[in-house]
Amino acid sequence: YMLAKVKTLRNLASSIQMTHNLLRNMSTQQKQSRFLITGANGQIGTELGNKLSEKYGKQNVLCTDIIEPKFDVQFEKLNVLDRNHFRQIGINFKPTCIIHLAAILSAKGEQDIDFAIKLNNESFKIALDLSVELNSQIFVPSTIGVFGPTSPKVMTPNETVLIPVSYTHLTLPTIYSVQISVVAVSLKKKTN
Repeated sequence: YMLAKVKTLRNLASSIQMTHNLLRNMSTQQKQSRFLITGANGQIGTELGNKLSEKYGKQNVLCTDIIEPKFDVQFEKLNVLDRNHFRQIGINFKPTCIIHLAAILSAKGEQDIDFAIKLNNESFKIALDLSVELNSQIFVPSTIGVFGPTSPKVMTPNETVLIPVSYTHLTLPTIYSVQISVVAVSLKKKTN
């Protein structure tokens, strides 16, 4: 049990570092970067909201969630399934990057699988639509659970085989979001 906990914490730390590195590479100029974070009270969001606020200034980072955070950031309450409210927040804040972290994970998702799939898929689609409308970048983390034994183990490309060992409320929405993202990027390349 303890080994599993340590492994989970290492994976979380690695995810936070990878997210931070990706965002550092995505931003072009400090003063122009504005980040809208959904699910800001989650494992990654709490750390990321603070770090981005320190680096880019609180006025350039808007954290959202259904529950107010216990840390000092610019915050607005948001149910990510409320398309109109999500859109209004985006229009008012004008983010250059939407960091969509809102999701129902593991044990909680297993209690209500239908709602977990609905929240994870629909909120992703709403965030993606908003990023297109606002011409914003979008970052959505995924789970390694979508990769199976036939996926490349080293230098895994963005477009690869997604055949997980098991299909759960986590892997299905992630496969959906990865595939939608690949299609969106391909379409954008064709129009440019």
